[in-house]
Amino acid sequence: LDTSKHAIFWLKEQLETQKEKLEKSELDLQKYLEENRITDLPKIEERGRLIDTLRQEEARMETQLAELSKRYKEKHPKMIRLIAELDSVKQKIQEETERTLKLNEIAIRYSFLKREVENNRELYNALLKRTKETGISEELTTTNIRVVDAAEVPDKPVKPKKRTNLLLGTFLGLFGGIFLSFFLEFIEDTVKTAEDIKEYLQAPFLGTLPSAKRETKTIQQIDLISHFKPKSMIAESYRVIRTEIFRNSQNEVTRTLLVTSTLPKEGKTTVATNLAIVLAQGGERVLLVEADTRRPRLKRTFNFDSPPGLCDYLTGKVQIDSIIQPTEIPNLKVIISGHTPDYPAELLNSAKMKEFLGIVKQKFERVIIDTPPILSVADSLILADNVDATIQIVKTDAVKKSSCLFAKQKLVSAEGKYVGAILNNIDLNRERYYYYYHYYRHYGEDKERKRKKTTSSKM
Repeated sequence: LDTSKHAIFWLKEQLETQKEKLEKSELDLQKYLEENRITDLPKIEERGRLIDTLRQEEARMETQLAELSKRYKEKHPKMIRLIAELDSVKQKIQEETERTLKLNEIAIRYSFLKREVENNRELYNALLKRTKETGISEELTTTNIRVVDAAEVPDKPVKPKKRTNLLLGTFLGLFGGIFLSFFLEFIEDTVKTAEDIKEYLQAPFLGTLPSAKRETKTIQQIDLISHFKPKSMIAESYRVIRTEIFRNSQNEVTRTLLVTSTLPKEGKTTVATNLAIVLAQGGERVLLVEADTRRPRLKRTFNFDSPPGLCDYLTGKVQIDSIIQPTEIPNLKVIISGHTPDYPAELLNSAKMKEFLGIVKQKFERVIIDTPPILSVADSLILADNVDATIQIVKTDAVKKSSCLFAKQKLVSAEGKYVGAILNNIDLNRERYYYYYHYYRHYGEDKERKRKKTTSSKM
């Protein structure tokens, strides 16, 4: 109801305004008619036809004058009369043209004022009609609202639908989790387990090595953990791997063993060093050779000063005995890389290197060679054909399966005696590894506890 009253009030305001515009436009039109003394505007088309008739008459007279001028002079009466008539026609044409132009201006202004009056009158009539219709609607008391269905109190709540939501949540939780696990497994294309090595790489699995960061803190302690903590589960893992390497070796006697990896920072130097340590702890004469001339580390691991190394021997600067360095570990000696040459690959592929391998095989029972990653440089592939066995270190969840397989294929194509792969830096929280290392630690601690108890009772 308030809306209807507001509409009527607005329409009345607009109607009053439009009425004023209409009256003003009518006054303007009337004033213009009076000022120009216009009672009935002549038809402009008739004026146009009159001018056309006069122009035709002018043309006819000019033609007649041209014909008479051939027979008479200008002073001849016929010529004088015709010229006077022609001038009269031209004068009429000029007068009619000026009158027509003035009438055109008057007609244009008149048409504009007349059209404005008509537009204002139409708009005024439309507003007047709308105002009357709105007033009639306001007076009606009936309404178009009716009850279609009566409201009823529901027997149960519309939302939430607990049963439906529970079933939907169970379905999504079950199958969504399964789908997510398969999806994550699909996008994570890295080597994580021993099964990945066996199935995807089609390679013998030599064993697993847990992360040593829980046991030690420095790089030196990690590299020598089998020496500092010979009874730790990590040291025992190296002993298991030692057994697997020689069991899987194609040769009856494996004297030289090359250790490499697919990419940098997979732990190959740590593995090579600890394998050399556990072999030396077994009573064998062991030589650890650092053939990774680009990123050497054994000098810092064993706290050497700056002794000559492998590259110094291969370039003929020193004799072989001067590069073999003793260590505090019984039965273990080390040859570091020495001064890095400009072209290390050429040195490793030289006849001097083959001569070197022959000499150290005579001096030592086991020779462990630490070499660069396979996909970084060609050094490992050069040496692979000159050793008795080659092992590949794979850091768990760090290298793609395709990269590991490609590295293995390159070793095999280089005629290297591929023995197998070691899975390094595993997560002990994974169930398959947790129980094995938990039982080993529990067994070792019980044995050590009994030994200490027996010793204290004797005292």
